[in-house]
Amino acid sequence: MDYKLNYIQWVDHCSHTESHWRSVTEAAELGPITCHTVGYILHEDDDCVVLGQTIHSHDELDDKYAGDMCILKPLIKTRKELKY
Repeated sequence: MDYKLNYIQWVDHCSHTESHWRSVTEAAELGPITCHTVGYILHEDDDCVVLGQTIHSHDELDDKYAGDMCILKPLIKTRKELKY
C-alpha cells in the first residue's frame, strides 16, 4: 500500500509537569505549545489525522505500524506532503 508522508505543525495543550505546589500567578506562564510531527497518514476523517512513524509490509494480511499520533484538525497550523 502507498502511504503519504506528511509534516504537520500543530498546537497542543500545556501543563507544568512538576508535582509541587505553585502560585496562582504562575498560571500566566502556561500556554499552548507548537509541535512538529512527521509521519505516514494511516487514517484521516473530518475530525483528525492519524500518523504512523514506522510502517512495514512483512505481514501478507495487513501492514503493521508503530509510533502513532492522532492530531485534531482544528489544532493544525501547517501541513505539507513530503516527497520521498
